[in-house]
Amino acid sequence: MAGQRCSSEGENCDGERLVARRRREGRGIDPMTEKDYAGKMTRQDQRAYVRRWVETGQMLEEIRWRELRALDAAAAMGASDHLIEAALLVPLSSGRREWSGLVDLQDLLRRVRSK
Repeated sequence: MAGQRCSSEGENCDGERLVARRRREGRGIDPMTEKDYAGKMTRQDQRAYVRRWVETGQMLEEIRWRELRALDAAAAMGASDHLIEAALLVPLSSGRREWSGLVDLQDLLRRVRSK
């Protein structure tokens, strides 16, 4: 199943596979659509809800690692460039440009470590 593509354009379809798998297993996609989020869930419903979040987290982690393994150096560098450019667009006050607190934090950590 890993590495298969959904279309000729090479678009990854892990999300579509997840939906199909959950439907086959009879678990549905959004089990909370008919429930009230304001505390009207039974203890059993709460446990099932948490279990589904854990399962979803595990599936997302699998997807994440599969995509990281398939990532090439050029794509990684491009993503890094975009992240750095986005960070540089955040306006900083003049006070923030002069002092970040890093030196104070390092001093504090040094004092704690020396004890």
